[in-house]
Amino acid sequence: MLSLSTSWGIGSQRSGREIIDAARGLGFEALELNYQFPKGFLKEIFNDRERGELKITSLHNICPFTKKLASYADFFKRFNFSSPRKEIAKKAIKYTKGTIDLAVKLGASAVVLHVGEVELENNSQREMEREFRRSLKMNFGPEERIRKTREKFIELRRQNAPPFLERTIKNLGEVLKYAEDKGVKLGVENRYFFFEIPSFEEIPIILKEMPSPYLGYWHDCGHAAHLQNVGYFPGRNPLSQNRQRLIGIHLHDCVGVSDHSAPGYGEVDFLEVKKYLNEKIVKVVELGPWVTHQEVKRGVEFLSRIGID
Repeated sequence: MLSLSTSWGIGSQRSGREIIDAARGLGFEALELNYQFPKGFLKEIFNDRERGELKITSLHNICPFTKKLASYADFFKRFNFSSPRKEIAKKAIKYTKGTIDLAVKLGASAVVLHVGEVELENNSQREMEREFRRSLKMNFGPEERIRKTREKFIELRRQNAPPFLERTIKNLGEVLKYAEDKGVKLGVENRYFFFEIPSFEEIPIILKEMPSPYLGYWHDCGHAAHLQNVGYFPGRNPLSQNRQRLIGIHLHDCVGVSDHSAPGYGEVDFLEVKKYLNEKIVKVVELGPWVTHQEVKRGVEFLSRIGID
């Protein structure tokens, strides 16, 4: 069964009912509530669930989105497990436990996590990456210049990562104990930006530190394709590397450094992806709000034709 993330259409749909109807109209029987899902929409989701009309497979931390969260310019950076500021890490733990509680109420089996980021002086890493990404989109120059920028980022991350990874594992461990008690699985998602945690090498480290069946790997097809296209881990496959701990997947396509397109509209090898999937894996189509209804339908048809459904 495929689930549809509310990342698609969240800005244009004005109620939980509209989201449910749009998903059902596209043939979906299940939803993943993403981190932008408004708290005010939950009543209709609960009502629909009680009628047994639409299943909630997973939640994307932090969920739901509240007015308090909206007051933060970038709440992912405000609330992550890796932060050297204890008050930020504590809030990350608190809000994640709230997402787990909501998952229990909705009957969702998993919560998708962004676990942290390696921060540089003045928190400059994200803007550096955005500038690099803009340059790549504009085809900004010779391969040698791209290579040097990439190697600079790799070295900066290597030098600064250890304490951030250590804090991530420590604080994630506290959340994991809570999730185990609640019977909800946590999926550590591979990330889009290179300085975010986990890197390709860090995923198995985190999984090895926490061998619980309630913690696993959540693969994002577009994020992996983006980092491979930029050249960070050419020829290496995080799906293959972490297949024994895979619990869920975000299905979307990627062209160059632009992701969240409908499957079949980009460069992701979904036949390769299919090799690692089975009926136990939570499969979520996670699209950008710009994707049209027709593209969504064709993307789902494409997945069905190759046996991902």
